[in-house]
Amino acid sequence: MTNMINSIATQIQIREVPKDSEIYKMADPKLKVPEYAKKQVLPSFVVDISEEGKAKLENSTSPTKKAGMTSAREAWEDNAAELKKSSVYHSDGSYKLEEVMRLDEPDTYANWRELSNKVWALFPSDNATEEEIAEFKNAVREENDFFMDWFERRCMSTGRFHVPRTGRGAVLDSLEAKYSTEGHDTSFNYYTPGVQDGRNSSLWRFCSKFNVLLSSEMYKSLDRFGNINTSSKDKSAVSALLERIDKAVKEMKNVEKQYEGNLQGLQFGVKLWEDGKVTFHARYAGCGNEEGIMADSAKELLEMLVNKE
Repeated sequence: MTNMINSIATQIQIREVPKDSEIYKMADPKLKVPEYAKKQVLPSFVVDISEEGKAKLENSTSPTKKAGMTSAREAWEDNAAELKKSSVYHSDGSYKLEEVMRLDEPDTYANWRELSNKVWALFPSDNATEEEIAEFKNAVREENDFFMDWFERRCMSTGRFHVPRTGRGAVLDSLEAKYSTEGHDTSFNYYTPGVQDGRNSSLWRFCSKFNVLLSSEMYKSLDRFGNINTSSKDKSAVSALLERIDKAVKEMKNVEKQYEGNLQGLQFGVKLWEDGKVTFHARYAGCGNEEGIMADSAKELLEMLVNKE
Protein backbone atom coordinates (compact mmCIF):
# COMPACT_ATOMS: atom_id res chain seq x y z
CA MET A 1 0.00 0.00 0.00
CA THR A 2 2.87 2.36 0.88
CA ASN A 3 4.46 1.81 -2.53
CA MET A 4 1.17 2.55 -4.24
CA ILE A 5 0.75 5.77 -2.26
CA ASN A 6 4.28 6.89 -3.04
CA SER A 7 3.73 6.16 -6.73
CA ILE A 8 0.56 8.24 -6.76
CA ALA A 9 2.24 10.97 -4.76
CA THR A 10 4.77 11.50 -7.54
CA GLN A 11 1.89 12.48 -9.82
CA ILE A 12 0.61 15.16 -7.42
CA GLN A 13 1.56 18.79 -7.23
CA ILE A 14 0.52 20.88 -4.20
CA ARG A 15 0.38 24.63 -4.33
CA GLU A 16 -0.72 27.21 -1.78
CA VAL A 17 -3.86 29.14 -2.60
CA PRO A 18 -3.59 32.91 -2.07
CA LYS A 19 -6.20 34.20 0.37
CA ASP A 20 -7.22 36.97 -1.99
CA SER A 21 -7.96 34.53 -4.83
CA GLU A 22 -11.46 33.75 -6.07
CA ILE A 23 -11.20 30.06 -5.20
CA TYR A 24 -10.31 30.95 -1.62
CA LYS A 25 -13.26 33.35 -1.36
CA MET A 26 -15.56 30.62 -2.71
CA ALA A 27 -14.73 28.30 0.21
CA ASP A 28 -17.84 27.37 2.22
CA PRO A 29 -17.91 29.69 5.27
CA LYS A 30 -20.12 27.17 7.11
CA LEU A 31 -17.34 24.57 7.20
CA LYS A 32 -16.40 23.95 10.81
CA VAL A 33 -12.77 24.47 11.68
CA PRO A 34 -11.30 22.50 14.61
CA GLU A 35 -10.39 24.63 17.62
CA TYR A 36 -6.73 23.63 17.47
CA ALA A 37 -6.56 24.81 13.86
CA LYS A 38 -7.90 28.24 14.74
CA LYS A 39 -4.89 28.80 16.97
CA GLN A 40 -2.41 28.10 14.18
CA VAL A 41 -1.54 29.98 11.04
CA LEU A 42 -2.13 27.28 8.44
CA PRO A 43 -1.85 27.82 4.67
CA SER A 44 -4.72 26.72 2.46
CA PHE A 45 -3.94 24.13 -0.19
CA VAL A 46 -5.50 22.73 -3.34
CA VAL A 47 -4.26 19.51 -4.91
CA ASP A 48 -3.55 19.13 -8.63
CA ILE A 49 -3.41 15.51 -9.83
CA SER A 50 -2.16 14.64 -13.28
CA GLU A 51 -4.24 12.45 -15.57
CA GLU A 52 -1.87 9.54 -14.94
CA GLY A 53 -2.13 10.09 -11.21
CA LYS A 54 -5.93 10.10 -11.38
CA ALA A 55 -5.90 6.84 -13.32
CA LYS A 56 -3.56 5.20 -10.81
CA LEU A 57 -5.68 6.35 -7.91
CA GLU A 58 -8.88 5.10 -9.55
CA ASN A 59 -7.25 1.80 -10.48
CA SER A 60 -5.99 1.22 -6.93
CA THR A 61 -9.39 1.79 -5.32
CA SER A 62 -11.59 0.09 -7.90
CA PRO A 63 -12.21 -3.68 -7.86
CA THR A 64 -11.94 -3.65 -11.65
CA LYS A 65 -8.51 -3.34 -13.23
CA LYS A 66 -8.58 -0.50 -15.78
CA ALA A 67 -6.93 -0.70 -19.17
CA GLY A 68 -3.88 1.46 -19.76
CA MET A 69 -2.49 1.20 -16.24
CA THR A 70 -0.43 -1.41 -14.43
CA SER A 71 -2.29 -2.98 -11.53
CA ALA A 72 -1.43 -2.32 -7.89
CA ARG A 73 0.78 -4.86 -6.14
CA GLU A 74 -1.13 -7.56 -4.26
CA ALA A 75 -0.20 -9.15 -0.94
CA TRP A 76 0.41 -12.63 -2.40
CA GLU A 77 3.23 -11.28 -4.55
CA ASP A 78 5.38 -10.80 -1.47
CA ASN A 79 5.81 -14.59 -1.18
CA ALA A 80 8.15 -14.77 -4.19
CA ALA A 81 11.35 -13.95 -2.31
CA GLU A 82 10.74 -16.64 0.31
CA LEU A 83 9.85 -19.22 -2.34
CA LYS A 84 13.08 -18.53 -4.20
CA LYS A 85 15.08 -18.83 -1.01
CA SER A 86 13.38 -22.10 -0.05
CA SER A 87 14.03 -23.50 -3.54
CA VAL A 88 17.79 -23.41 -2.84
CA TYR A 89 18.00 -23.75 0.95
CA HIS A 90 16.47 -26.07 3.53
CA SER A 91 14.86 -24.51 6.59
CA ASP A 92 18.10 -25.05 8.55
CA GLY A 93 20.08 -23.07 5.99
CA SER A 94 21.75 -26.04 4.29
CA TYR A 95 21.76 -26.28 0.51
CA LYS A 96 19.29 -28.33 -1.50
CA LEU A 97 21.86 -30.14 -3.60
CA GLU A 98 19.34 -31.20 -6.25
CA GLU A 99 18.64 -27.54 -7.02
CA VAL A 100 22.35 -26.69 -6.88
CA MET A 101 22.95 -29.39 -9.51
CA ARG A 102 20.02 -28.11 -11.61
CA LEU A 103 21.47 -24.60 -11.75
CA ASP A 104 25.08 -25.76 -12.00
CA GLU A 105 24.90 -28.36 -14.79
CA PRO A 106 21.51 -28.55 -16.51
CA ASP A 107 22.48 -31.51 -18.70
CA THR A 108 23.79 -33.51 -15.74
CA TYR A 109 20.65 -32.68 -13.82
CA ALA A 110 18.42 -33.78 -16.72
CA ASN A 111 20.20 -37.15 -16.89
CA TRP A 112 19.98 -37.59 -13.12
CA ARG A 113 16.29 -36.66 -13.15
CA GLU A 114 15.59 -39.37 -15.73
CA LEU A 115 17.33 -41.91 -13.48
CA SER A 116 15.36 -40.65 -10.48
CA ASN A 117 12.08 -40.93 -12.38
CA LYS A 118 13.05 -44.47 -13.36
CA VAL A 119 13.52 -45.37 -9.67
CA TRP A 120 10.02 -44.18 -8.85
CA ALA A 121 8.57 -46.02 -11.83
CA LEU A 122 10.17 -49.27 -10.64
CA PHE A 123 9.17 -48.87 -7.00
CA PRO A 124 8.07 -52.40 -6.04
CA SER A 125 4.56 -53.26 -4.95
CA ASP A 126 3.75 -55.55 -2.01
CA ASN A 127 3.59 -58.54 -4.32
CA ALA A 128 6.65 -57.70 -6.42
CA THR A 129 8.78 -60.55 -7.72
CA GLU A 130 12.46 -61.00 -6.84
CA GLU A 131 13.39 -59.89 -10.35
CA GLU A 132 11.37 -56.66 -9.96
CA ILE A 133 12.94 -55.95 -6.57
CA ALA A 134 16.41 -56.58 -7.98
CA GLU A 135 15.71 -54.24 -10.91
CA PHE A 136 14.55 -51.57 -8.49
CA LYS A 137 17.70 -51.90 -6.37
CA ASN A 138 19.91 -51.62 -9.44
CA ALA A 139 18.07 -48.47 -10.50
CA VAL A 140 18.54 -46.98 -7.02
CA ARG A 141 22.26 -47.79 -7.11
CA GLU A 142 22.66 -46.29 -10.57
CA GLU A 143 20.84 -43.10 -9.60
CA ASN A 144 22.87 -42.74 -6.39
CA ASP A 145 26.22 -43.37 -8.13
CA PHE A 146 25.38 -40.77 -10.78
CA PHE A 147 24.47 -38.15 -8.17
CA MET A 148 27.59 -38.86 -6.09
CA ASP A 149 29.78 -38.53 -9.18
CA TRP A 150 28.52 -34.98 -9.65
CA PHE A 151 28.84 -34.28 -5.91
CA GLU A 152 32.46 -35.46 -5.71
CA ARG A 153 33.38 -33.64 -8.91
CA ARG A 154 31.69 -30.34 -8.19
CA CYS A 155 31.33 -30.07 -4.40
CA MET A 156 34.42 -31.91 -3.11
CA SER A 157 37.04 -31.04 -5.72
CA THR A 158 39.15 -29.17 -3.15
CA GLY A 159 38.90 -31.88 -0.53
CA ARG A 160 36.43 -29.82 1.48
CA PHE A 161 32.73 -29.34 0.84
CA HIS A 162 31.76 -26.28 -1.16
CA VAL A 163 28.94 -25.46 -3.56
CA PRO A 164 29.86 -24.56 -7.15
CA ARG A 165 27.48 -21.61 -7.00
CA THR A 166 25.51 -19.82 -4.31
CA GLY A 167 21.89 -18.72 -4.45
CA ARG A 168 20.20 -18.92 -7.84
CA GLY A 169 23.18 -17.63 -9.80
CA ALA A 170 24.19 -14.41 -11.55
CA VAL A 171 22.17 -15.03 -14.72
CA LEU A 172 18.76 -15.47 -13.10
CA ASP A 173 19.45 -12.77 -10.50
CA SER A 174 20.50 -10.21 -13.12
CA LEU A 175 17.55 -10.98 -15.42
CA GLU A 176 15.09 -10.66 -12.55
CA ALA A 177 16.71 -7.43 -11.35
CA LYS A 178 16.45 -6.00 -14.88
CA TYR A 179 12.76 -6.71 -15.37
CA SER A 180 11.34 -6.47 -11.85
CA THR A 181 9.96 -3.17 -10.63
CA GLU A 182 8.84 -1.76 -7.33
CA GLY A 183 5.30 -2.65 -8.33
CA HIS A 184 5.74 -6.23 -9.55
CA ASP A 185 8.40 -8.94 -9.56
CA THR A 186 9.43 -10.78 -12.71
CA SER A 187 10.70 -14.32 -12.07
CA PHE A 188 12.81 -16.45 -14.43
CA ASN A 189 13.08 -20.22 -14.58
CA TYR A 190 14.20 -22.83 -17.11
CA TYR A 191 12.94 -26.18 -18.37
CA THR A 192 14.57 -29.11 -20.17
CA PRO A 193 12.50 -30.37 -23.13
CA GLY A 194 11.34 -33.93 -22.64
CA VAL A 195 12.30 -34.16 -18.97
CA GLN A 196 9.59 -34.56 -16.33
CA ASP A 197 10.67 -32.30 -13.49
CA GLY A 198 7.47 -31.33 -11.69
CA ARG A 199 7.27 -27.81 -10.31
CA ASN A 200 11.04 -27.32 -10.46
CA SER A 201 10.76 -26.28 -14.11
CA SER A 202 7.27 -24.80 -13.93
CA LEU A 203 6.43 -21.40 -15.33
CA TRP A 204 4.51 -20.73 -12.11
CA ARG A 205 7.15 -22.01 -9.69
CA PHE A 206 7.44 -18.66 -7.91
CA CYS A 207 4.58 -16.47 -6.75
CA SER A 208 5.23 -13.54 -9.10
CA LYS A 209 3.03 -11.32 -11.19
CA PHE A 210 5.23 -11.87 -14.24
CA ASN A 211 6.99 -15.13 -15.08
CA VAL A 212 9.43 -16.14 -17.82
CA LEU A 213 10.41 -19.70 -18.76
CA LEU A 214 13.55 -20.28 -20.84
CA SER A 215 14.76 -23.54 -22.33
CA SER A 216 17.79 -25.22 -20.76
CA GLU A 217 19.88 -24.38 -23.85
CA MET A 218 19.03 -20.68 -23.47
CA TYR A 219 19.88 -20.81 -19.79
CA LYS A 220 23.21 -22.53 -20.51
CA SER A 221 24.09 -19.97 -23.18
CA LEU A 222 23.55 -17.13 -20.76
CA ASP A 223 25.26 -19.00 -17.93
CA ARG A 224 28.38 -19.62 -20.03
CA PHE A 225 28.39 -15.98 -21.01
CA GLY A 226 28.19 -14.82 -17.40
CA ASN A 227 26.98 -11.38 -16.38
CA ILE A 228 24.36 -10.11 -18.86
CA ASN A 229 25.00 -6.52 -17.76
CA THR A 230 28.51 -6.29 -19.22
CA SER A 231 29.31 -4.08 -22.19
CA SER A 232 27.34 -4.40 -25.42
CA LYS A 233 30.50 -5.50 -27.24
CA ASP A 234 31.07 -8.39 -24.85
CA LYS A 235 27.50 -9.65 -25.05
CA SER A 236 27.32 -9.82 -28.84
CA ALA A 237 27.34 -13.63 -28.70
CA VAL A 238 24.02 -13.73 -26.89
CA SER A 239 22.55 -10.42 -28.01
CA ALA A 240 19.93 -12.10 -30.21
CA LEU A 241 18.70 -14.20 -27.29
CA LEU A 242 18.62 -11.20 -24.98
CA GLU A 243 16.59 -9.30 -27.59
CA ARG A 244 14.12 -12.21 -27.82
CA ILE A 245 13.74 -12.21 -24.06
CA ASP A 246 13.32 -8.44 -23.94
CA LYS A 247 10.65 -8.45 -26.66
CA ALA A 248 8.73 -11.31 -25.03
CA VAL A 249 8.78 -9.72 -21.57
CA LYS A 250 7.58 -6.37 -22.91
CA GLU A 251 4.72 -8.01 -24.84
CA MET A 252 3.70 -9.98 -21.74
CA LYS A 253 3.70 -6.87 -19.57
CA ASN A 254 1.70 -4.98 -22.18
CA VAL A 255 -1.05 -7.60 -21.96
CA GLU A 256 -1.29 -6.94 -18.22
CA LYS A 257 -1.36 -3.20 -18.83
CA GLN A 258 -4.10 -3.39 -21.48
CA TYR A 259 -6.23 -5.90 -19.59
CA GLU A 260 -9.42 -4.55 -18.03
CA GLY A 261 -11.43 -6.74 -15.70
CA ASN A 262 -11.67 -8.14 -12.20
CA LEU A 263 -10.00 -11.57 -12.37
CA GLN A 264 -8.40 -12.27 -8.99
CA GLY A 265 -4.85 -13.48 -8.38
CA LEU A 266 -3.99 -12.82 -12.01
CA GLN A 267 -0.48 -13.85 -13.10
CA PHE A 268 1.16 -13.56 -16.50
CA GLY A 269 3.80 -15.72 -18.12
CA VAL A 270 5.77 -16.14 -21.32
CA LYS A 271 7.59 -19.26 -22.50
CA LEU A 272 10.42 -19.22 -25.04
CA TRP A 273 10.57 -22.56 -26.85
CA GLU A 274 13.73 -24.12 -28.21
CA ASP A 275 12.38 -24.02 -31.79
CA GLY A 276 11.87 -20.25 -31.67
CA LYS A 277 8.20 -20.32 -30.77
CA VAL A 278 6.91 -17.99 -28.03
CA THR A 279 3.70 -18.62 -26.11
CA PHE A 280 1.89 -16.32 -23.69
CA HIS A 281 0.20 -17.56 -20.52
CA ALA A 282 -2.04 -16.40 -17.70
CA ARG A 283 -3.32 -17.97 -14.50
CA TYR A 284 -5.93 -16.69 -12.08
CA ALA A 285 -8.13 -17.81 -9.21
CA GLY A 286 -10.76 -20.26 -10.38
CA CYS A 287 -9.39 -20.72 -13.91
CA GLY A 288 -9.88 -24.47 -13.50
CA ASN A 289 -6.43 -25.43 -14.75
CA GLU A 290 -3.30 -25.37 -12.60
CA GLU A 291 -1.22 -24.52 -15.66
CA GLY A 292 -3.54 -21.66 -16.61
CA ILE A 293 -4.38 -20.65 -20.17
CA MET A 294 -2.04 -20.39 -23.17
CA ALA A 295 -2.06 -18.37 -26.40
CA ASP A 296 0.23 -18.13 -29.41
CA SER A 297 0.35 -14.34 -29.25
CA ALA A 298 -0.01 -11.55 -26.72
CA LYS A 299 -3.06 -10.25 -28.56
CA GLU A 300 -4.75 -13.65 -28.39
CA LEU A 301 -4.07 -13.94 -24.65
CA LEU A 302 -5.63 -10.53 -24.03
CA GLU A 303 -8.73 -11.56 -25.97
CA MET A 304 -8.96 -14.79 -23.99
CA LEU A 305 -8.81 -12.90 -20.70
CA VAL A 306 -11.46 -10.42 -21.80
CA ASN A 307 -13.74 -13.30 -22.79
CA LYS A 308 -13.34 -14.82 -19.31
CA GLU A 309 -15.19 -11.87 -17.79
